[in-house]
Amino acid sequence: MLKHSVTQEANALETHMCDRLSKARMVPMSKDLSEALIKVIMSKEEGAKKMHEELLKVSWEYKALFERAKSSLTVEFEPSGLIMAFFTSVYTAPGIGNAIMYIYYIQYACKKKGIEKFTVNTFCESVFPMGVFRNEDLNEVWDACKVSSEGGSDNLIDYPKASKSIQF
Repeated sequence: MLKHSVTQEANALETHMCDRLSKARMVPMSKDLSEALIKVIMSKEEGAKKMHEELLKVSWEYKALFERAKSSLTVEFEPSGLIMAFFTSVYTAPGIGNAIMYIYYIQYACKKKGIEKFTVNTFCESVFPMGVFRNEDLNEVWDACKVSSEGGSDNLIDYPKASKSIQF
């Protein structure tokens, strides 16, 4: 478990989460995720905007992911890109924590590559061309990012200062 003082380090999330995930072995997308990807691609951005609006109404997890991306990250998520980040979590590693790890990793990868707008094409071509993270790797990294606190433990991903180094 990390000491609470680590939450004040601007590169803590990059070091403890993003760098570790960048070295993880990728796995091919499942059939369900591949089908979701095809639907998002075929819907074009106009259709993705409609999907985005619908997901905001029916999924608290998607709404939470959208709010976190909007308030804490500097990469611009087009609806198609955010939908794919969400679907990737839903189909491969369910849980809001995993979905949030995906968007922080996307922020990290986009900054490294100088990509300021994340779309479904960015998802396929630049950030996840070789597949997606294994659930086991996400769980291991999540546990490695736990921070000791007065109330027990929380996660490094919840401290904005810890992700400053991955922001534009």
